[in-house]
This record gives sequence, C-alpha cells and structure tokens, in this order.
Amino acid sequence: MESRFKQYATLLIDNIEGGYYHPNMKAKLVNGNRMLDSGETMYGMDRKAGGTDINDSSAGKKFWKILDDNNASTKWKYGYKAEGQIAKNLKDLAGEMMYNRYKRYSDMYLKGNKKIVSQDTRLELHFFYACWNGVDWFKRFANELNNEIAQQKQNGKIDYDKLADFVIQSRTNSGNSLIRDGASKVKKIFGLDAFKKIKIHNNTWLWITLGIAVVGGGIGLYMYKRKGKNMKKWIKG
Repeated sequence: MESRFKQYATLLIDNIEGGYYHPNMKAKLVNGNRMLDSGETMYGMDRKAGGTDINDSSAGKKFWKILDDNNASTKWKYGYKAEGQIAKNLKDLAGEMMYNRYKRYSDMYLKGNKKIVSQDTRLELHFFYACWNGVDWFKRFANELNNEIAQQKQNGKIDYDKLADFVIQSRTNSGNSLIRDGASKVKKIFGLDAFKKIKIHNNTWLWITLGIAVVGGGIGLYMYKRKGKNMKKWIKG
C-alpha cells in the first residue's frame, strides 16, 4: 500500500470515522436505536456486516485480533479510538483493508479515468472514503465523475480544482444525510496542512532515468567487448 493511503486513512479516521462499539453497549446508549443491528465496530469497520472481502483478509484478521487481544468488548468504552502504537497499528490495518477495496472498485468503475483520479490527492481521498461508504456509493460517485470528465474533455481541458469541487458537490447532493454530512468533513480535510503535505510522486522521470542507465550500460558493455577484441587483434598482429 502506497504510504499516502496510510495518511489518507489516518485523516479519515481522525476526522470522520467513529471509535469503538460493541452490541452489548446498545441497551445503555441513549442513541442505541441508531445502532440497529450493527456488529462490533471500530474506525468504520464492522465485524458483522463489513464483508468477508476485508474482514477475512490478512489485514482484517490482524485488525480484529488486536481488539480481541486487548479484551475490547469488556474493557473499552463506547467511542474509544485507542491510543499510541495500538491506534497506529489499527489505523494502518484499516487503511490496508480499504485500500484493497479501492484497487478493486476503481478498476471496476473508474476504468479509464482511474489515472486522472490518481493525479490528485483530493480525488483519491474522496474515492478512498467512498470505500467506507460502500460499493453502491463508490459506483455512483464514479459514474458522476466519469460524466464530468467526459464533459471537460469535450471542452479540451481537465480542471482538477473543478473536479475537486464537483466530488464535494456530489456528496452534498446525495440525498443521504450521512453522505451529505460527510461532504463538509471531507472538504475540511482538503484544507488541513497534513493533507496538503501529501504528495503524489510521478514515476515518469524515474523510469526515464532507469532507461538511460540501462541503455548507457549496454553501450558501455558493447564498447568494452569491442575494445577487448581490438586488443586481441593488436597482440596477434
């Protein structure tokens, strides 16, 4: 997982996602009815309804094992977000779980526009968070962005600032209160210094440099061999 996605995960968990909940707590909570049939949850991961694609993954098993090893169901309070190294490990694992979804969903729904999204941290964060929102929301956001990109291409230019505004507006116009409330939170993350420092490294120059090195090495080897042959001819001559 690229390091920037770990940073995305930390920002999303710290600024949007909730802490610990266990179904045993429901009866004691004023808003217990809102939890409905939620399973054990942490950082937006749901042990019951989260899906086998993440919960049964290597990262998912490690994530829930940390909670079990720390007796979270009996020792942690409602909303507890963990501390220190435990919190860091859980955030990294949650990010890895969702990153696996991101790769799959983006291939399925962003298709040819995945490269455009990968050039802007705001677009990446929006779609990375959509993995928490669920596959249906990811698909909807992707379809909307694909249409917007097609429109911009007709006008001859991709405007990333406009695309960033567009994805926030997509959340705002979603019609779902949770998604709509998340729009302002995602936009707030866009403005955080920690987010602005995240860079997407373009590997183009790396590959060019490696290419030059390989070609140069090949030429050098050829000249070395040729010089060796000439030396043999000179000795014999």
